[in-house]
Amino acid sequence: SDPHAPVIEMIRGNQVRLEGFRAKHEAADGCSTPVISIKDSRHIVLRHLELDGSGTHAVRMSFSRDILVEHNYLHSNSHAAFEMQSALKNVVIRFNRIENNPQVFQDSFLSGTGEIEFYGNTGQPLTRQRCKKLEEKKGDRYVRCGRYQ
Repeated sequence: SDPHAPVIEMIRGNQVRLEGFRAKHEAADGCSTPVISIKDSRHIVLRHLELDGSGTHAVRMSFSRDILVEHNYLHSNSHAAFEMQSALKNVVIRFNRIENNPQVFQDSFLSGTGEIEFYGNTGQPLTRQRCKKLEEKKGDRYVRCGRYQ
């Protein structure tokens, strides 16, 4: 596999479900891309995946909407579990196990990144992230990231 290309690259995907497999770059080091890249896509589900730490990020998203990321194991990526870029709408990240990444989110939420719901995830805490807690219900944490002045 090419260490400079995502393992899975989705451009203009619609109604796509990725479920129940493990994905990683084959190169031991030197990978410069995420495991899964989602761009200009909508109605995407990532469920029951193991995204192993060979990429810069487990998942990178941009210019996409209606994305559900749940019940995955995201670990050992070189930069962060997630990189969120421009124009995201209705992204829900819940009930994942996130471990051994330098950070959960790439630490640059640019204006216009969009709204992201993040709750029920275990493993790595949201330390030093530019997110604000919206509310707490029955122990679940709801967090909005992005749109900062």
